Order: sequence, then structure tokens, then C-alpha cells
Amino acid sequence: MNNFQRNIYRTENNEFLLDSLEINSSIPASGTGTLDITGGQPLEIIYLTFTITASDVNFNSLEFDTPVSVPVLDPTHLIRTGTITLDASGDASSIYLWDIITTDSSCLVTITARSSIYDVPIVNTTNINN
Repeated sequence: MNNFQRNIYRTENNEFLLDSLEINSSIPASGTGTLDITGGQPLEIIYLTFTITASDVNFNSLEFDTPVSVPVLDPTHLIRTGTITLDASGDASSIYLWDIITTDSSCLVTITARSSIYDVPIVNTTNINN
């Protein structure tokens, strides 16, 4: 899923700054996939909410690798908040492992805030589908 928005900001010195924060995810292959954020500011922290939707609670867990920082999502914890820290290029990628029993489930990942001066993009979600 490609969610793209470009923002151009003018500074007090009439300089133009470009910001094109984008969030994407891959469909899990054998339970693993990636969550990717690109076009942000160097070393920026992006605040996220993770929301599981499942037809039943027959999944074991959804875990993200660094640079995402979020507790494990499981049948008891279907909504979690976390962060991802972008690298010096303003990008970050995290591998996730979804230990699933049912294939009728998804995780909506929403950008809720940013540590930079820039706004959250209008298109601020990606859906990890099984």
C-alpha cells in the first residue's frame, strides 16, 4: 500500500523545506514482513498506534524488530502505542513477525504524532493484512 503526501514549508528565512513522510507495509510472507517509513526528517521520532482487528482471537502475537519500539500485541493487548526512530536519512524499516492461527486478521498502523515541526501527513496509516 502506497500512502504518499508531500509538504513544503517556508521557514522564517524564506527557505523552503521539503517533507514527504510516507508509511508502507508489506503483506506478511510466512508470517514476516516489513513496516517502512520514508521521507521524514533525520533522527525524527514517529509516534504510532497499532490496532489489531481479528474475526476471533486465534493469533498468538505480533512483534516488531528495532527501530520500532512497541510491546508485543497479543489477544489480550489488541491496541498498543509505540514509536519508530528514523535514521540520518529520515527513513526506517522494521521487520515484523506475526504468529497467526487465523488469516482473517489485520493490524492498522497509524502515525499519531511527530517529534519534528512537521504535521502528521493526511494519509497517515497502513494496514498489515493477513
